[in-house]
Amino acid sequence: MALKIVSGLDATSLSLSSFLDLQKNELRSAQIHNLNSTQIDGISSPASGQFAYDTTLNKLKVYNGTAWELVGAAADGTTLELSSNTLSIKAAGVGTTQLATGAVTTAKIGAAQVTGAKMAALTIATGNIAATAVTSAKLADGAVGTAKLADDAVTTAKIADDQITAALIADDAVGAAAIADNSVNIARLNVTDGTAGQFLKTDGNGTLAFATHADQDVSKTNLVLRLSEIDTTHAVNVHGSGATNIIIGSSTDTPNVQVTGNVIVDGDLTVGGTTTTVNSTTVTIDDPVFTLGGDTAPSSDDNKDRGIEFRYHTGTEAQVGFFGYDDSERQFIFLTDATNTAEVFAGTHADVKMGSLDVGTIDITANFNIGGTGVTATAAELNYVDGVTSAIQTQIDAKQAAITGAATTIVSSNLTASRALVSNSSGKVAVSAVTSTELGYLDGVTSAIQTQLNSKPAAYAGEVTTSSGTATISKSDHGLAFPANVQVYDENKQLVLVDIRQTVSAGDMTITINAPDATYSVIAVGALAV
Repeated sequence: MALKIVSGLDATSLSLSSFLDLQKNELRSAQIHNLNSTQIDGISSPASGQFAYDTTLNKLKVYNGTAWELVGAAADGTTLELSSNTLSIKAAGVGTTQLATGAVTTAKIGAAQVTGAKMAALTIATGNIAATAVTSAKLADGAVGTAKLADDAVTTAKIADDQITAALIADDAVGAAAIADNSVNIARLNVTDGTAGQFLKTDGNGTLAFATHADQDVSKTNLVLRLSEIDTTHAVNVHGSGATNIIIGSSTDTPNVQVTGNVIVDGDLTVGGTTTTVNSTTVTIDDPVFTLGGDTAPSSDDNKDRGIEFRYHTGTEAQVGFFGYDDSERQFIFLTDATNTAEVFAGTHADVKMGSLDVGTIDITANFNIGGTGVTATAAELNYVDGVTSAIQTQIDAKQAAITGAATTIVSSNLTASRALVSNSSGKVAVSAVTSTELGYLDGVTSAIQTQLNSKPAAYAGEVTTSSGTATISKSDHGLAFPANVQVYDENKQLVLVDIRQTVSAGDMTITINAPDATYSVIAVGALAV
């Protein structure tokens, strides 16, 4: 460095690389001695306050009387101290040796100070982050939120292939609480949208696509596999036989299929086979009616009984009872000490004890007891009390010992058959001349017979021969009262439409016909003559 001290001169007229202008009190274009770190450390007896530029670190150093240190930094060169609010860092200027352990803390970074404007494009790269540097301990709870990520900030281009592995994600890290509603959609899955009812399917190479369910499990091979997965203990029991059959069960393994825990069947349940055993101690059925004897109407009589067979113990031995319908007897029966032969029961008729019994017909084939006392009367004898309305003995005691009064005439002898009874002059029962047949003619009469006869019209039919156009019918013949309706017919049964005059004398009827004399048929209708 060439140094020239000048005063009162125009510095611009001097050709110097650097100089000290005393008039302006300025040191212009001064260059500090450039040495590498080794050369600076090799300076013999440096003076306190001596400067040197370290070309290895590209930083200015000063000797503090004991050692060389960076201007504005600690002597170890690992800690940065800001003298203003602005920090400028050269490319590749911040390395692990420049950052102390725990140097970057929330206390060192003000709220919302790390913004997009403060970070150059592609600043955060894999080469700038040490292996395993980002851990859950370095991230405060809730530090990665939607407010911190710009829209579409996380893309496939920002994540290297195979970088997100199970080892890098803590258990339960990606849970429902960490994913906003409707956040995972078609755009996020990088697949083409499907149609309603389709599902996501992988091709085995990491590619997802929507596909239509093909119900492939409803095939013999797949169904056998699924059933064997249900019962892994007895997987050998689920196998195929033939082209379509699925067989669950094996004679070499018991039980054939076993389910540990509760089983719920939401649909209908059909159980085939010959024997169904339920070992439950309590069975509850919602259906109020049990149907026995098949699930369809029988087409013929199988001669089998229907009912409930039950087991019981008498205290000395085990026996079987039956309560149900006897097919051969067509009756409901209750048996104890019963035997079952091909679903036909035989045994001892059991006793029944109940509060009351309401039946249409009682057929007693053996003993009949009332209150413990046997009844010896026959059915015919018991029928004698039919119609009794009060105590029989009381009614008998109330009757007289001998017949008295009007019936005394019929105590010792029979009456004439088929005659009406009357009372004689003594007021006793006697036989009249009217027979039962004659009396039967009165059946259905509702009022006085004579009165009814008198109110009925009478009719006369006969033949008369006219003389000079007249004919007379006596009262004794016609028996009618005047006037009467008279019609006259000729020999051809034709109504004679002529002038008919009726005259009555002493009850006789004279008919005048304005027609030739001849024999005519006369019909007359009128009231009976009194």
